[in-house]
Amino acid sequence: MDNFLSLVKTPEWWISVVFVGIVINLFSTLALAFMQRKYAYLVTRWAERNEKLAKLRNERIHSLANSDHDLVLACINLNKIRLDSIFEFVLAILMLTYALSARDSSPISYAVCSIGALLSLMQGMLSTIKYGQELLLLTEAKLLSDRIKSKDSMIAAE
Repeated sequence: MDNFLSLVKTPEWWISVVFVGIVINLFSTLALAFMQRKYAYLVTRWAERNEKLAKLRNERIHSLANSDHDLVLACINLNKIRLDSIFEFVLAILMLTYALSARDSSPISYAVCSIGALLSLMQGMLSTIKYGQELLLLTEAKLLSDRIKSKDSMIAAE
C-alpha cells in the first residue's frame, strides 16, 4: 500500500494517467462517431427493406384478391406448407426415437440422429412460422376479395 501511495505522489504517474485519459477520450469520440454512422446506415437500410417488403405484400394481397384461381392455388400451397411442417415434426420424433434406442450400441448413430432430429425440429418450427404468415396473408386477401365482390354486387343491383 505504501508503494502505491509513493507511486501516486510522483509527477510521472499523474502525467501518464492524464495522457492515457486523453487518448481514451479521443478514441471513444472517434469510435462513437463511427458507430453512429453505421447505426444510421443500418436503420435506413432496415426501413427501406421493410417498406419494400410491405409493398410486395400488399401487391400480393391485391393480386390474390382479384383472382379466385390464384387464391385457390395459394390455399393449396398453404396446405402443402402445413403438411411439410407436420412431416418435419414426425421425422424429428422418429429420428429422436431411433437415436435413443441406438444410444448404447452406436454413439455415432446416436449423435447423427440427435443432430438430424434437432435440425428437423427446427425446420418444422420454421414451416409453422411460414404457415402462420401465409395464413394471415391469405385471410387478408380473402377478406379483400369478399369486400370487392360485395361492392360489385351492390353496384350491379343498383
